[in-house]
Amino acid sequence: MNLPDFISPFSRLMELTAFTHEAVINLHDVAGVTVQIPELRVKPDQLVHHGAFCRFVKLRDGNNRCSQNKRHSVSQASQRDKPFWGCCPFGVWDMAWPVKHQETLVAVLYLGYFLGDAPLAAVEGFDFQGTAPASITPQKIKALVKAGQLLADNATLILEHWVRET
Repeated sequence: MNLPDFISPFSRLMELTAFTHEAVINLHDVAGVTVQIPELRVKPDQLVHHGAFCRFVKLRDGNNRCSQNKRHSVSQASQRDKPFWGCCPFGVWDMAWPVKHQETLVAVLYLGYFLGDAPLAAVEGFDFQGTAPASITPQKIKALVKAGQLLADNATLILEHWVRET
């Protein structure tokens, strides 16, 4: 995959938001909006959940359980209009934020990569040797809800403008 020659301000906003909240933020593109709409173009790593522990899990189990979990969360997002959150089977906390256009799911924003209530699970008998993510707190959840709203509103605004113009 070639790097796009233009990275959108939306991509930069995702970067700044992730940095500010010490989180991993990515966009799961359900409808091809990051390809079709230049203003929603993001860097390749923003399309994949990429925390160090998540990369460890994906390499150890061939991305099987992460893919199953992602399919489940996308299915849930298609049925919801509000964000929801929880821990994956390995103990990583994430928030999923549906981005819809005319009731159709076009993308899911993921904000997170925090440690939930339990320690990180071993994967295929191997323990993660890296630095564990920071723990999620009620204050962090509140801040991520605001950040998710900002990102979702921006994505929706860009999408609606693009639809009107094209």
